[in-house]
Amino acid sequence: TIVVAGPQPISLRQMLSACASSHGRRLHVLPAPAGVLIAMARVLAATIRRGPFSEAELRRACEHKAYDIGPLERQLGVLPRSFQAGLHSDDVRHATSTELGCAGPTADS
Repeated sequence: TIVVAGPQPISLRQMLSACASSHGRRLHVLPAPAGVLIAMARVLAATIRRGPFSEAELRRACEHKAYDIGPLERQLGVLPRSFQAGLHSDDVRHATSTELGCAGPTADS
C-alpha cells in the first residue's frame, strides 16, 4: 500500500477554506471546542437521530494526519502537489463544472 497525500498536512479548516475559495466563496468558521461538539453528537444520537456529524467523524477530524510520502515519490516517481494546486488543476475544474461533479457519458459508454 502506498499513501497518496500532499507534500504537507493541512487542517480540515484549511481544506474547506480552499474548496470555498476555489468557488469564489468565503468560509466562515465558528470555533468550538471538540469536546462540546462530540457531546452534542452523542446527545443527538441518543435523542433524535444522527446529526450532521457522528462522534467518530468529529474525533477523526481533530486528529493530526501527517503521512510519509517517501514511497510515493521513490516507488512511483510522483511529486505530490498541494491541495490548493490540485483544486486548480484542469481535471478538478472539469469535474466541478459537470452535474454533481460527475463527468457525463463518453463515446465508450
